[in-house]
Amino acid sequence: TEQAKGQIKAINKQLNSKSLVNIISSEKIHDLPDANAAETVARIPGVSIQREGGEGNKVVVRGLSPKYNNITVNDIKIASTDNDNRSVDLSMISQHVIKEITVVKAGTPEQDSDALGGTVNFRLKKAEEGFNANIIIQGMNNNLKNSYLDNKIVAGLSNRFFKDRLGILYQ
Repeated sequence: TEQAKGQIKAINKQLNSKSLVNIISSEKIHDLPDANAAETVARIPGVSIQREGGEGNKVVVRGLSPKYNNITVNDIKIASTDNDNRSVDLSMISQHVIKEITVVKAGTPEQDSDALGGTVNFRLKKAEEGFNANIIIQGMNNNLKNSYLDNKIVAGLSNRFFKDRLGILYQ
């Protein structure tokens, strides 16, 4: 039920948007067995990734090089992680701290005009009211190594303090 509510909310945001956007809700993000945020974004139509060492690290929107795309967190542009261009390496961002991913493929007047390919915006989770704990356990089969030892365990804790003025989220 919660997954359906999250997807309905994301679809309604897409339909009511002024531009061509794709939105992934946190419920859908946590269903996916991705290694990082870049690989989660790659599941959106019109978006692919560049890989380094087998792991996705840079986003390609509408076939344009990563240097032509903007990466933002909570609508604030991230500084480049590359010496040669303005692309951003997303391999160190866990998909488990992301609340929502929005990919804008066609800009509107209120957006920066330097993103020819598109803009990827990550909305980060906030600590919810009260003490919360969760654990995610994933197991994978690696056919190349003929092994079942590729497992992932993610634990999270959050709480709000001082009359909900301070929130702490550990993921």
